[in-house]
Amino acid sequence: MKIVWKLLILVIVALTIGGAVKQAKAEERVSTSGDLIIYGDIISSGGGFSSSTNLTMEGTIGEPVADVESMSDNFYNRAGFQNLEREPVMGFAILENIANLGELSASATATGNSTFKVMTNSDFGYSVRYYGNTLTNQGSDTIDPIGATAVTSQTGIEQFGINLKANTGFGAEPNGGSGAAYGQYAIADQFAFNASDKIAEYTSYTDWTVFTVSYIANIESSTEPGDYQTDITFIATGSY
Repeated sequence: MKIVWKLLILVIVALTIGGAVKQAKAEERVSTSGDLIIYGDIISSGGGFSSSTNLTMEGTIGEPVADVESMSDNFYNRAGFQNLEREPVMGFAILENIANLGELSASATATGNSTFKVMTNSDFGYSVRYYGNTLTNQGSDTIDPIGATAVTSQTGIEQFGINLKANTGFGAEPNGGSGAAYGQYAIADQFAFNASDKIAEYTSYTDWTVFTVSYIANIESSTEPGDYQTDITFIATGSY
């Protein structure tokens, strides 16, 4: 029987993709109070919503000048009641970027965690996907990835997988904001690994949500010895 010594180091790279948010209809003034922000307000002589089966329009009356743009090195202004926009804001940060699973064994599951956080003010939220390969040693031997369908951890067979839930003895639920784990990665004590899958999302604006990514690795008694590692890239994309 082989003695297998293994070490996992995950270096997680973060990329945030942004875009323009929906327009907030108002003038130029910002008001704040506690946790609330009014990005602008207007004084007009009328206006309102008009709608048909497929379309809705919001209009104002009493707008002398519209669609006039002016700017300097530090400021940008668009005149007109319907032209105020919030700047697109999306945040994404890796909080823990190394997960060390230690020595792997055919009789016990190795586990580890990393964390990241996401927020956005977009009315349509965000999604997070991941990219990368399964665990690989210096000789290019690999540990079998679980695949797209989540399964429970099982000792004595090769498995590498992740989820974003509180599992028995390790992991945590998403904390803060309104973000949630997604699909096969939202099942406690079950794990999947299928690169490019969506693993987290929210469909509206939300404060920071901290996600804990839980990793598991199992091996066979015949798994080739070596130091196994991989790099995982998480990409958060705003929906605008």
